This record gives sequence, structure tokens and C-alpha cells, in this order.
Amino acid sequence: MNTGISGVKSVQWILLIALACGAGLPRVAKAQQVVPRTFTFVVPFAAGGPMDVLARILSANLEQMNGQKAVVDFRLGAGGYIGAESVSRAKPDGQTLLVGSFNIMQSNLFQKDIVALSRVMTPVASLGFSPFVLLTPSGGPGKDLKSLLEQVRAQPGKFNIAVAPGTTAHLDALLFLKRANIDMAQIPYNGVTPTITALLRNEVQLYIGTYAVPRTHVQEGRMIALAVASPERYPVVPDVPTTRELGIPFSAGGYFAVFGPANMAPDLVNELNKTFAAAMNNPVTRERLLNLGMQPMAETPVQLRDRLDTETRDLAQVAVAAGIKPQ
Repeated sequence: MNTGISGVKSVQWILLIALACGAGLPRVAKAQQVVPRTFTFVVPFAAGGPMDVLARILSANLEQMNGQKAVVDFRLGAGGYIGAESVSRAKPDGQTLLVGSFNIMQSNLFQKDIVALSRVMTPVASLGFSPFVLLTPSGGPGKDLKSLLEQVRAQPGKFNIAVAPGTTAHLDALLFLKRANIDMAQIPYNGVTPTITALLRNEVQLYIGTYAVPRTHVQEGRMIALAVASPERYPVVPDVPTTRELGIPFSAGGYFAVFGPANMAPDLVNELNKTFAAAMNNPVTRERLLNLGMQPMAETPVQLRDRLDTETRDLAQVAVAAGIKPQ
């Protein structure tokens, strides 16, 4: 029996099938995104603030851990918008990044004719969260949040809440009023110092803001920390309950993160996220952040994007409902 020809044909068919399926062929490896060895961290506010501190901590840790170099570049103006917008137009190679905050991404809620940064910039890595604390004067209408809310609901419009017009903190205050279903008169103040003075004088009965300045007044009994606007308890005041514990789905504060230009490759973003998370995840850094009043955070880029989108959407809805328009 002559099986030579049929044997050859069988081999040919096997080869054709293998070629069609790609079997036996060398696979081309997917190009791996390389994390840059050098960075420029743009900080859009003056030296000494939380974004500057975070940028310098991240830079020092990257150099110590991986030998990566970073330069901090201050680009100030327009409430952080100028520095952030310059990064949004940078080359999307991961070398030029913004160390910023959510409120900068939300600048278009107050400033007209500017780019909505939250839509065009790339969220890369969370750095820290400084939750707002709900404060009332010790001689005010309530010794805890429950009793304060009872008094406010019983006398709508009688009591005052301090607000900072033209800021996301103003929208946060309005969002709290909505979530707590209460009516308080809004008293505007330009800056934390006059707000604290008014609170001490019992001219306002509620202030929602950062804890650093009023901390001493709380410790010395002139103010009461009613609640922390955070999903978890704040290590700085561990005995103060969260708003969620008290039945109010409200979270507010300073979310600090690294943002990149538009159109960054997802693989590069993921690699940068892992690198920055590892650089910030050590006991010394965590302790330093807590001493600054920040809770360390680690999120994937997708989680960070979802948080930013949710926060921005909620504040935009509050602004529309309140008739607040960009100026």
C-alpha cells in the first residue's frame, strides 16, 4: 500500500489548520508600559500646603524605593486651575502629573468658560483624604448631632450654618442640609478664621470644614465635634461618630490624588497606580499623613474615577438646585 501521498496531504492539512488557529507560532508579547524614571509633579498651590507636602513625600519615597527622581513644579493661580489645565495638555507619557484635589477638578462648577477637568484628566492614584468635621459651639442648641437636628427641625430657618461662597465646601454644606432634611440660614464667610470666630460667638450653630484650625477649641471645650463626614472614623478624633453611623449618607472633605493628562494608556495608568501606592504604603508615611490630619488612601484608577464622578455629579446637582451658576 502506498501511503506516502496521503501521509503528505495529512501533514499539509494539519499545518494549514495550525496556521489558521495560530498554533505553534511564536506569540508577539504585548508591549509593557514602562513607568518613567523621572517625574514632574505639578503643585497648583503655594509651598507648605497639603498638596506640596504630599508631592514631596511621594517624591522622597519614590527615590528611596526605586531610585526614581521627581521635581516639584509650582504653577499657581485661579484656584489651582492654571496648574491643572497645563497638565491636562501635557504629553500622556506619565512624566508630567498633577498632585491635586477633587475641588480643582470641579472648578467648572464655579468658573465659566473653562474646561471641565474632571472629564478630560486621567485619575491615576489616590493619596489621602482629609474629612470634614461637623462643629457647633459648646453653648449651641445641641450637644450631639441628634439633638442639634431635633432643634433645627423644630424651628426651621432659625439657626445658622456657615458657608464659603464660590467653593465646593459651600456645595458640601448644601448637600448636608439636603441629606439631613433640615433648613438653616446660610451665613457667608470669607475664610476659616472669621468662620471660627463666628462659631465661637454662637453667631452660627453649624460649620462643616477641616479640623486643623478648630482642633484646639474642641480640645479646650469651646466647640463640640458632632460628627465626621467620612465613611470611616477619623483617627484624629476616634471617639467622634461618622455621619453614616448617625444615619446620614454624607461624606465630604479634601480628596487628594495624582492626576495625569488626557488620553493616557490604561496599562501605564495601572502601573503608575501600583508604583505610587507602594511608595505611600509604609508605616512612617501613614503616621506622617495622620499627623497632618489625612487618612491614607489606596484605590485603583477605576475606583478613583468612580469616586470623582460621583462627587462631581452630586455637587453639580446641588448647584443647579440652589441656582448657583459659574461666574
